[in-house]
Amino acid sequence: LQVSGNGTLTFTGPATLYVAEGMSVDGNARLNFSGATTVYSAKDVKVTGNGKVDFKPSSSPDGSSASQLYAGALTIAGNGMGTAKNVPTNLAIKVPAGTGHVNISGNAHLYASVYAPGSQVAISGNGDVYGAVVAKWVAHSGDGCVHYDESLKTSSGGGQGGAATTTMVAWQEL
Repeated sequence: LQVSGNGTLTFTGPATLYVAEGMSVDGNARLNFSGATTVYSAKDVKVTGNGKVDFKPSSSPDGSSASQLYAGALTIAGNGMGTAKNVPTNLAIKVPAGTGHVNISGNAHLYASVYAPGSQVAISGNGDVYGAVVAKWVAHSGDGCVHYDESLKTSSGGGQGGAATTTMVAWQEL
């Protein structure tokens, strides 16, 4: 799935599942998902240039309102990835162990919880994460930060598949 140039692609649905080989949003492009969306990307998800991805969840029939993104790897160097009103609890990103890395760089902003327990998460430049990060290790350089959102203290990881509950017991400022 690729959106380039000045293109905009919008997917809508009350509770929808999308499967893609990979995702790329670049140039001034926009990719929008509305509804309680689950996106599986077998390969990398890349947002570069002035590209932006927005998840705008709404309540689904099972009562969950969070969207989920499963990615082989994640690179956000563009305008970032946001949610309705940029609320981190509206998006859970999961990178399965051994599949890839997570890079947040440039002026990118990410509003989400990131669960990548077997991966490196690199935050550089002015890249900011608003939410939470679970990773094998975090590399930090530049002025970017993780701004922990306390509403994520107890999270079920969003929606489908009987996800385990995660409870935060401590955090470290970066």
